[in-house]
Parts: sequence; C-alpha cells; structure tokens
Amino acid sequence: MLSKDVVVKPIAFDKYGEWIKFNFNGKESWVCKSYLKKANENNTLYTRYTSANINLRISPSVNSTKIFIIPKNAKVSVLSYNSNKTWAQVKYNNNSGWVSATYLTSKAEQDYKLGTTTTRLNLRHLPNLDGKTLITMPSEASVKIYEEKNGWLKVSYNNIVGYCAAIYVK
Repeated sequence: MLSKDVVVKPIAFDKYGEWIKFNFNGKESWVCKSYLKKANENNTLYTRYTSANINLRISPSVNSTKIFIIPKNAKVSVLSYNSNKTWAQVKYNNNSGWVSATYLTSKAEQDYKLGTTTTRLNLRHLPNLDGKTLITMPSEASVKIYEEKNGWLKVSYNNIVGYCAAIYVK
C-alpha cells in the first residue's frame, strides 16, 4: 500500500489506459489512475543535502528495509513528506526511498580543520597578493580551514570566507 502523496512514475498502461504499472522500491505494481493526481513538472518539492550518512529505506520507518546508505553532503530531491513531516521521500541517483527528515538541510556542510593565525594576516578575496583585502585578522585568530592550494588557504573568520597565506596559519 502506498502512502498519500507518494510519487510514482508510470512504466506501462493497460490497453484502456485506466490502470498504470509502476516500479516502487524495486517492486512492480499496478494502480487505477483514478487514485492518482498529476505531480508537478519535475516531481521535486525541494533540493536538500544530507547532514550525515543516512539510510535510504523502503518505507518511512526505522524498521523498514534499508536500500542503501546515502553519504553525508549528498544532494537529494525531496518528493514528498509523511503526514507529520518526520520522514521525506527522496530521489538520489535515480533511486527513490524514505529518509529521516531530521538529517536533511538546505545547505551542504563543508568539512574543515581549525587553525590559528601566527601574525596579523590579510583575508583576501582571491588566493593571491592582488586579491582585495576583506579584513585583517589579528594574531592568534581562530580560523576554519577548508582547503589548501599553492600556498594559500581557503578559510573563514567571523563568517567571512576568503584566502590567506598558508605559512602564517598553524
């Protein structure tokens, strides 16, 4: 039995066009089209990101069979929610299933390390000396380091993201 507002994609019709065949979580089923309503154009309510490695399940329950694990920061399309919005039906890499809505966020979380400036240091718009200075960070400032490339770090300081010379951060 399908929950209300579950999105299905027809794969075949009976000869009169009254019954629709579809795949749902790996099983072929039929439904009378009078029980269906047309979904929006791309069937997506929202695009969200996973805040942890989460289980994609056949139905909205922790006791439901796991299909596979969706990795942290994966982009998923939310197709629908259960009645109390604790579970979301999502599509990920052409697979549909249910995930706990608790682990969906509107932005991907970037992995970072923490660092400390060893001197006053310019936070720049670009990773070079020609990049406009956004702010001068004090010595011993705590920064989030997102990546290092060619002697420059992409960091954030007081929610300002920019670049600084790597040799001045420990």
